[in-house]
Amino acid sequence: MHRGSPASPEAVDLLDEDGIDLRGHESQMLTKTLVEQADRIVTMTRSHRDAIVSNMPEFAHKVRVLCPSGRDVADPMGGGEREYREALSQISAHLDALVDEILGDEEGARA
Repeated sequence: MHRGSPASPEAVDLLDEDGIDLRGHESQMLTKTLVEQADRIVTMTRSHRDAIVSNMPEFAHKVRVLCPSGRDVADPMGGGEREYREALSQISAHLDALVDEILGDEEGARA
């Protein structure tokens, strides 16, 4: 994927079913400035995480894989509707857990 690349047509169509509009989405390069500004960086795969940490080791504490067990979410790019639906299912389940974790961290910080 290159800078300025749109979301895949399959992702646009699938998320449109849930009222999420990706038509204006464009990819961007991960820069040191973006990493500095981020509280957390969540990747779909260990290799994405490792690439970020290898290039910016000082930010390793901010970078994690989406799946709490550290497993990869399969990239559906190049696949069909089945692969995109499976990825969406995995991402949705892991996002629910991540939101619970973030909310728990915020409540702990306020206590």
